[in-house]
Amino acid sequence: MKLRATFLFFLLLLKASIVAATVNDKNIAVSVGGVTISARTPTGFYKTSDTYPAYFSSAEKYATGKEGKLLSLLVPEKDYLRLKNNQNPNSGRYMTLKVSKFLINEYVTERHFDELKALVRKEQYTATNDLSSDINKELNRISRNLESDYNHPYKLNLKLGETTPLGLFIDETNAIGSTNIAQIKGKIYSDSDSELTKVATTSFVLVRGRLIYVSVYSAFNTLKDIIWAEAKSKELVGLILNNNQVKEFVNAREEQKGVNAYNSGDYATALKEFKPLAEKGNLKAQLSLGLMYQYGTGVTKDSEKAIVWLLKAAEGGDKIAQSWLGIQYMSGNGVPLDNQKAFKWISRAAEQGHAGSQDMLGIMYESGKGVDKDYKKSFEWRKRAAMQNDPQAQFSLGIMYQLGQGVKKDLKEAVKWLKKSAGLGYPDAIKYINAIKQFKKSGILNKKQ
Repeated sequence: MKLRATFLFFLLLLKASIVAATVNDKNIAVSVGGVTISARTPTGFYKTSDTYPAYFSSAEKYATGKEGKLLSLLVPEKDYLRLKNNQNPNSGRYMTLKVSKFLINEYVTERHFDELKALVRKEQYTATNDLSSDINKELNRISRNLESDYNHPYKLNLKLGETTPLGLFIDETNAIGSTNIAQIKGKIYSDSDSELTKVATTSFVLVRGRLIYVSVYSAFNTLKDIIWAEAKSKELVGLILNNNQVKEFVNAREEQKGVNAYNSGDYATALKEFKPLAEKGNLKAQLSLGLMYQYGTGVTKDSEKAIVWLLKAAEGGDKIAQSWLGIQYMSGNGVPLDNQKAFKWISRAAEQGHAGSQDMLGIMYESGKGVDKDYKKSFEWRKRAAMQNDPQAQFSLGIMYQLGQGVKKDLKEAVKWLKKSAGLGYPDAIKYINAIKQFKKSGILNKKQ
């Protein structure tokens, strides 16, 4: 599928091992672009990446293309025992975790993920009528044989490497998953190099700005296999989402000690609390530590150290850190002046809904700083910020309506936004509204204007 070629994703650094050994082969601990994502393996599955590196390396050749890299391969218990006895797995079932080489260090916004989900939904309707008919006939046939553990695969009219969609089984805020039947080489899970028809589920999971690619495979294409693959995929996706939500709540409680100490002026305790949390990947602690170094609060002022911690938090997806980092690149404070990098980080913060960054992005589009000049985009971003009651954005929006920049000229809308800004105490807006009143009073402006 075109989507598979465009969106292959994942980096998962795994800690693995054997049940009888000292390494834990049931815990997944993954670092994707500096963001640690952890989970347990699904029931009955074990990791192979650390425990059996030779097999993992061999399987990797058949599991990924040029765009992606396999970083975890999970197998069922009976295959795990075969590996322990120096035999290759042969159950025909396995699970993979991948990351796109292009997205390892990229922050994926909710808007971009929504666009990806729209493509996945659209892809479910690309099969030809004839192929859809073949699938329906096959599912009707095998539904009468569900008691059998193994039904010989029915070969659809697929060429090697082709897939055909069967439909969505997950469609949630942070995850979308679809099922398909594909024609592949069998080498990855058997000694055979013959062509096999398999069922595969493909799930895209968004965790703290990182896109993880989860797949579950079965070498057989019975309805029973489809049900099994979808159930296992849901289990792993749920483990990833739930575990990382819990981790964030725990970190929030831990970091509160540092926040309380900072607010009370006990900066030494705040530093003591923030630093170990920051080193473990807590974004808020990284941000706080960066700002302490930026302003010399409780520590010797150090712009370089500030940038180190702000960059970690920004790469992890913290929108405040992204905004601050963008400002540093725009001003050349602690980093070389770089308007393109400023635009990159301010854009990421703006995409996450940070009002100040949305207004700043509007300024950059208006001035052509770090990006091609575009009044329409400038207006759009400033309006987003204005809708969040950002007074500076509201003032700028009023002026753009007055001048007809990026939008049709509308004096009524101009005055509306200028009054909103003035009502929030923005000095320039207050002066502007007072000037309008004086003009009206003197007769320079008529009441309709």
